[in-house]
Amino acid sequence: KNFTMSQSQFSTHQLRAALHTTFTSPNQSQRQNAENYLKSFSYHNSFLVQSFAIIGGQTQGNSTEEPWSQQDRLAYGIFIKNIIYSWKEEELMEKHAATIQQHIIDLLYKVVNEMSIRNVVMSIVRKLLFAGEWKDFQSIIHQILTSSGSDMNKMQCGLLLMNEHTKQLDMRNEKTEAFFQRFEPLLLGLYEYILLQTKEHRPQPLMNMRYNIAKSLWHTLRRGYAVTWTAQDLSGFKKWMDLFLHSYSADSELFGLMAQQFDSSHFIWKEKRLIGHVVYVILLRSFETRTNKDETATRKKKRRNKPQGSKDEQAVSNLFMAEYATLFLQKYVEIMQRYHQLPNQSQIPNRNLSPMLVYMDSSIQDGQIYNKIWLPNIQNFFHQILLPFIMFKKEDFQLMMDDPSQFLSVNFEENDDIYSTRVAAAQIFYELVGLRYKSVLGPFIQFVEQIMNNPNASPPQQDGILFLFVHIKRVLDMDDSKMVSYLHNFTTQHVFKAMNSTEPYLCARANAFLSNFLIACVPEARYRHEAIQLILNSLQHENLVVKTQAAVAVSELIQHDEICAQLKPLLAQLLKSYLQLMLQIDSSTLVASLSILVSNFADEMHPFAVDTCASTVDVFMRL
Repeated sequence: KNFTMSQSQFSTHQLRAALHTTFTSPNQSQRQNAENYLKSFSYHNSFLVQSFAIIGGQTQGNSTEEPWSQQDRLAYGIFIKNIIYSWKEEELMEKHAATIQQHIIDLLYKVVNEMSIRNVVMSIVRKLLFAGEWKDFQSIIHQILTSSGSDMNKMQCGLLLMNEHTKQLDMRNEKTEAFFQRFEPLLLGLYEYILLQTKEHRPQPLMNMRYNIAKSLWHTLRRGYAVTWTAQDLSGFKKWMDLFLHSYSADSELFGLMAQQFDSSHFIWKEKRLIGHVVYVILLRSFETRTNKDETATRKKKRRNKPQGSKDEQAVSNLFMAEYATLFLQKYVEIMQRYHQLPNQSQIPNRNLSPMLVYMDSSIQDGQIYNKIWLPNIQNFFHQILLPFIMFKKEDFQLMMDDPSQFLSVNFEENDDIYSTRVAAAQIFYELVGLRYKSVLGPFIQFVEQIMNNPNASPPQQDGILFLFVHIKRVLDMDDSKMVSYLHNFTTQHVFKAMNSTEPYLCARANAFLSNFLIACVPEARYRHEAIQLILNSLQHENLVVKTQAAVAVSELIQHDEICAQLKPLLAQLLKSYLQLMLQIDSSTLVASLSILVSNFADEMHPFAVDTCASTVDVFMRL
């Protein structure tokens, strides 16, 4: 089919047919012809105005043409967005910016509850803001919000535009104080109003508005406190904190909502995640700006050369630490307890919990919070809050069966997943032991022994304990003879037993423990010999994960002369095991382990060099 048009024509019927052709026709020339036809619209005098009308669901005059479906409007919106993004900034600002500014807000109002189309429209707004100054943009936002009344669609439009504006200011590293001064009272009023409206019912648009208000505040505060929070007037700050705490209480049943109102609960969690970010930033800034006699030596050293901040910032920090820091910590503990009671935790993404765990982690640095909340409840924190996060999960087992390479990357290698709840919980242990060593060590060992000596303890819990020791290794005092003695007994009593576990993940974890602690904590030759034999047995295990961790353990231990000499007669067998394993599993850690093996036995490699090179070529070709 050939598509043609004159400058005076604008046939939406033909336009829709061309649009369908671009993504349904199997004929490339037809698709190209249709795309050229669509692009020719960009030269039409009323191109943008009529296109926005189509995207917004408006039909032409008295036309009897069938209305465009949402799918077609979305496809056409993406096409228009791509056209606008293809224009150079000069062309956009000189020829089209005024038309877009005149009609885009009305279009957004029409599609504000159609999320996919709304996102396309907001991307056009983003392009216009990024290309140049939309000089009266703040005035437009202010006018929309102040005139919205009870019009929820209008209010939502204003919040979306405000959110985008604060995001652009943040991206360009511009100061946001003046903007925040103008809008903070309005945001506070809107948030309080919506919070009241969602006391009993939580429709998705209202929850989305709460989320957008929190997001605007997050973009505003992430580079520092707003100047409206002064030492003379902290009422705005107090109002925000009170409202955020109230939102946690008002949404206390959010766990029960997961199965019933998933869309609404999705926005509840998004809002809570952003509140968590805001509160976390305030907590960190408080450590930098206030003088704290209970501050740890480590924290003092970190901020020794940093300015304490203005009097206004110190006033905000002192108020937060005195009245709110503990309250937020208690809320987060309550949420974690309820989370662990959920039958299906996968409904709540880890990224929604991560800011709360990070806040809990940072709160340990404050002596008053630690003495008031952490220390009296330390065993409850260990058993009820943190252990469920670090222990082995059902989804971990499924991943081990389906994708051993990915399982190793997630569970044994350096994990850069900033939203991992396991890593976040382990980091809390790290901070507790590292910053509060004397008061935490005894309760920590008691916690470990309660798990490992309990006949009813599950292998997933034991896996969590071994994982934890490896994670906190750097903050354990290995010059303390009592600690070394304890780790020696722990290794011979518990880790050796785990090496023979019928659960492959626990056996793999035990190999990882030995590679980290054997040399430092087990000096006796007979125990070392037994440990090496257990690791060599694991190299012959039927499970790829166990064999890989055993290979990693060997490569770590042969860097010590005594063990290197012990394993030298087994070099041919070791090389064969490594190379066979590399053909079975894709692991960068395994490749690095082979490199260590070759380096440590460089003088003995001559008889095996050709076969080793040939095998590594096979592995390379397979990859």
